[in-house]
Amino acid sequence: MWSDRLTGLDINKLPSQIESGRYFQSKGNTELVVDAGYMVGQEYFSFTQPLKIIEKDIDLFNRAIETINSCDDGGVSNLTSPMMPTALIKEQSHLNSFEELLIKTVEAGHLHQIALRPRLDLLYHDEVTDVARAKRLAKGALVHLSSHSECWQRQTLTGVVPKRINARFSEDDFNIYENKVYAKLLDKTVEYLSWRVSVLGKLKLTVDRALKFYESSDLHYRLTQEVCHLWGKAFTEEATSEASDQITLTLQLLEGVLTTVKGLRQQGL
Repeated sequence: MWSDRLTGLDINKLPSQIESGRYFQSKGNTELVVDAGYMVGQEYFSFTQPLKIIEKDIDLFNRAIETINSCDDGGVSNLTSPMMPTALIKEQSHLNSFEELLIKTVEAGHLHQIALRPRLDLLYHDEVTDVARAKRLAKGALVHLSSHSECWQRQTLTGVVPKRINARFSEDDFNIYENKVYAKLLDKTVEYLSWRVSVLGKLKLTVDRALKFYESSDLHYRLTQEVCHLWGKAFTEEATSEASDQITLTLQLLEGVLTTVKGLRQQGL
């Protein structure tokens, strides 16, 4: 017997296509959850993946559930908002330690200095080329010349005049460890900031909807107070306005850093 977390109903057999984590089976004191990659008996099931456009909503929803679950049960008078806990809003609307350090680093110009003046290594390679192009002889160039008469221009009494010679060339090598770390850092930073900006955008939309609800002239003030109470008093009008301003500020800062880091990725290094 399996339990459906979405509908609350019990079913005897799982469907052919299921959502990861939706169905579970209780065995003693343990709970067996059907997750992606799990095989039930000898049966295999295909797992449906969430749409890309709602991945950020799912992530925000999961964080809200985790926040509610971590709060102590203080009774009905101290309800935690089941819609969007205040703790989650405060946590997400402020810069974390990584973001503060990233902004300071970008403002100090350290990443720009690496992009403008990267560390380089010299890459050497030998090539048989015309004498006019050769600036440095390769190791064993004379031995190579003596055994390859096709590289002679003419032969004299004292030796040969070379037409082609085995020369050594050098070129700048950017593909070193330090530059690889820098490039990977920019990629991961853009990936993180894009996710963070998207989550903050979703959160701001939610808070702005609550603010618009309070500003509506069609609703009686007692109704707004009752709705506020049902929401666990997470969205009082004053707190909502402050949260909206804080999210807007944080969003502007992160969008600015994201634009800068994307610009650094377009440079030569």
